[in-house]
Amino acid sequence: MKILKTHFRKNDLLYTLICRNDKVAMYKTRQEEDMICCHYEIARIYIRPAHTAFGIEFK
Repeated sequence: MKILKTHFRKNDLLYTLICRNDKVAMYKTRQEEDMICCHYEIARIYIRPAHTAFGIEFK
C-alpha cells in the first residue's frame, strides 16, 4: 500500500491527513496554517493491481 502524504498544499489549500483506512482518507483543509476555521474532505482510495501501461510497470 502506498503511503499517503500527511501534509500538502493543492489549489491554494493546506491538506492535513486526519485518518485513513483501506477505502477512504479524511483530510482537514484550510487556506492558512493559523486559521481556526477549516473544512473536511473525504477521498476514496483505489487500489489497482500491478500492471503495465505506456511501457511503464506500475506495482
